[in-house]
Amino acid sequence: MQITKHLLLLAFIILSGKVNLFSQTAIDAVLQNTQVEELQRISQEFQVRDSIELETALQLAKLNNWPIEIEDENTYMQLVGLNDDGSPRYNETFNRVAANSISTNKLHSGGGKGLNLEGQNMTVAEWDGGGVRATHREFGNRVTRRDNASGNNAHATHVGGTLIASGVTNNAKGIAPKANLWAYDWNNDGSEMADAASRGIMVSNHSYGTSTGWTKTGNTWYWWGNISVSQTEDYKFGFYDSRTRDWDRIARLAPYYLIVKAAGNDRNDKRTGSHRVWNGSSWITSSAQRDDDGDYDCVSTYATAKNILTVGAVNDLANGYVTASGVRMSNFSSWGPTDDGRIKPDIVGNGVGVYSCNSTGDAAYYNSNGTSMSSPSVAGSCLLLQQHYNNVNSKYMKAATLKGLVIHSADEAGTAAGPDYIFGWGLMNSAKAVDVISDSKIQLEELTLNSGSKYEKVVFSNGTNPIRVTICWTDIEGVANSPSVDPTNIKLVNDLDVRLVNINNNTIYYPYRMNPLVPTAAATKGDNFRDNVEQIYYPNIPAGNYYLRVTNKGNLSGGKQDFSLIGEGFIDGPRADFVASSLTGCIGDTVFFTDKSSNGVSAWQWLFGAATPSNSSLQNPYAVYTNPGVYTVTLRGFDGVLFDTKTVQITIGDIPDASVIESDTAYCVSERGTIVLTPVEKNGKWNGGTWMPYIDSCKFRPSGLQPGDYTAIHTLTNAQGCEDEKTITVKIRANPEVSLSLEKPRVCSDDEAFDIRGGDPAGGVYSIDGDTSSRFNPKAFATGIRRISYVYVDSNNCEGTAQDFIRLEECTNNSIGELNASKKVQVFPNPFTSVIEIRNISKSAALSVSDVMGRKVDFKASIQPSGRQIELLVKSEGVYFLSVIDEDGTAETIRIVKQ
Repeated sequence: MQITKHLLLLAFIILSGKVNLFSQTAIDAVLQNTQVEELQRISQEFQVRDSIELETALQLAKLNNWPIEIEDENTYMQLVGLNDDGSPRYNETFNRVAANSISTNKLHSGGGKGLNLEGQNMTVAEWDGGGVRATHREFGNRVTRRDNASGNNAHATHVGGTLIASGVTNNAKGIAPKANLWAYDWNNDGSEMADAASRGIMVSNHSYGTSTGWTKTGNTWYWWGNISVSQTEDYKFGFYDSRTRDWDRIARLAPYYLIVKAAGNDRNDKRTGSHRVWNGSSWITSSAQRDDDGDYDCVSTYATAKNILTVGAVNDLANGYVTASGVRMSNFSSWGPTDDGRIKPDIVGNGVGVYSCNSTGDAAYYNSNGTSMSSPSVAGSCLLLQQHYNNVNSKYMKAATLKGLVIHSADEAGTAAGPDYIFGWGLMNSAKAVDVISDSKIQLEELTLNSGSKYEKVVFSNGTNPIRVTICWTDIEGVANSPSVDPTNIKLVNDLDVRLVNINNNTIYYPYRMNPLVPTAAATKGDNFRDNVEQIYYPNIPAGNYYLRVTNKGNLSGGKQDFSLIGEGFIDGPRADFVASSLTGCIGDTVFFTDKSSNGVSAWQWLFGAATPSNSSLQNPYAVYTNPGVYTVTLRGFDGVLFDTKTVQITIGDIPDASVIESDTAYCVSERGTIVLTPVEKNGKWNGGTWMPYIDSCKFRPSGLQPGDYTAIHTLTNAQGCEDEKTITVKIRANPEVSLSLEKPRVCSDDEAFDIRGGDPAGGVYSIDGDTSSRFNPKAFATGIRRISYVYVDSNNCEGTAQDFIRLEECTNNSIGELNASKKVQVFPNPFTSVIEIRNISKSAALSVSDVMGRKVDFKASIQPSGRQIELLVKSEGVYFLSVIDEDGTAETIRIVKQ
């Protein structure tokens, strides 16, 4: 994303042919907050759509003999596409035959305010009915024709001069005489606007609109309504169509781009008698009676967009603004409201008798009237306000801020205070707007409101100063209406509300609102649910503390809404301020608060929530939090008369549990598997060590450790930074030493059952050939070797095992007692490793060795002075049986163990 935007910025600089169009660092910030890729995408989308639409319109024009261009000395119209209803769409310039009227001259060098705002290193864009004469002496080399506009157009050149003429002829000096101009014709305007916005353009002018209602060209009258929708009223007045939606969408995607649009010149246009009208397939002549255009509801199509600045035209004020009554409405400027009742125009400027460049020659000029002339004077002034804002703040303001600023600082016009559908919010006053930017005591902020939350600030009134608060936001584009007359469905998507609330008595001060059902009525105060501009104005309110509050209705689309706020007239009262030792903590933490209040604060009222204590009047208190949660801490600072409030949130986290499930478990050294300890809560850390080198888990093999106690430390930290630590003792225990020496290793098959004995330590469990039993019944088994196992489990749950064998035989000559009583033969060592010595037998005694399965085992025997000696010729460890038959016939079988 970042790389793409910087590449687009580089392309913007290269394509412009200039390297200092804007302050580089500030324009970088603009592009960082602009949806560059989406603008480029819809630019291509609009270009394809508009090209197809224009080609279709041209084919229909050829087939039905529609005019492609219509022009006389006052008006130029051109077929540019099709309306939403399929009728031919013509754009027309808003002529009818500037700077002093709206006080922009005061911003220029020598203007009396000590400023030098003339558009240096700034660029404004213009879309119009043709090419600007770039070679005119007023332009130098500051005009770049960005598209393939053919020829030079008088209207476009006049508008361009109003924007940037250098003043070679003083009366023709433009609003921003040192600015650069990107010039386009109006074909593919949506696509080109999206592209220009993606390259950092912040202000553009559009002194044209859709042909609507009545228009006279030469001796021919046209009525541009759709007779299938209404025989008498052109539905496009006040109408929110797909092009209007497109402009709002472009503005949303480019939050620093302000589109300045002429309101139109349709008011008072009327005709009785023969005229041309489109009947759905061709132009026909008709004498049907149609409505006059205006007075109200004659701002058409995309001039009704929410996120643009729509400009009406008033007569020239050669000496500037004096009183509201001195602002005289022109006899042509279009009036609102929109079909859903929004305020249009937004602002007015001079549109009568404007002297500017002509396209007929490089030194040609002429006078012209129309909103086409007022719009560029406002657009150029907006460019200078951006220039000044950047000079003061080292950054540019958002379009909503700029629009709000223009409205906030406008001079009152009309017969009643507040906005109306005639002058909008009043006559633009560039000098006052500059003062708002420069005055640090005036609140000028760009903020964000999360859905369902509120912006709230304590402000102070001295009871004398007029109070003015303006909020403005770039709204989500609305849904385009289907062709119909005056649809009233509200186009505002995210509805913000500004209120001023007296803290002492809860009196609420509301913003202005208009009633579209009675458009002539003065503005009242109340809930404005139509406009994305709201303004509170009161010439005086009682002295005291007030909440300045911004909230929203319902759910905000996208979950939040950026907005701009301008507040003026409040005094600098006490300022409550403090810092907390930490904004996050854990159960049991003590948070210390340090007062930083100013402006005469001499008493303090603290509220800590469910803490100990819960409140305090100390200047620098503390609070202990014993439960997890989010706590609101409020300081109200008093100066004896007024107070201010500051609120912060302290987040207290719970202590995590670093306990380990196996914290008191012993492990036997005989265990060969890997043991992994299980924490109660995951994502902790272990201390590691020579015996267990891991930190992300605790795992070990008991068989690889010596018996003993080992220490493991488990530490767990949660998202709030709260920590718990548990020390675990891992116990490795040796398996117990267990032996089994059976009292009766040899029995006869017909002997009686007996208890097995000989296991040590006592308390273990015997088994016979794997089946648990402590009693041996010879009659229950076949003759042969029976394996006796003895298992003993100690207090650590470690197990020791020993084995012995019982030889079960068919006895004929000897009883069981005799077999087990003959114990004269001695063997040692037993267990043995290789050689075993046999004593108390004769040298001629017969010897044999067998394994537990009765198989004979080879051995090597020898005679030693102490007795006989044998060496087994097998390597396998285990239990074997030595059989001895002495020369006297005595026989004995002895259990021997090879290690």
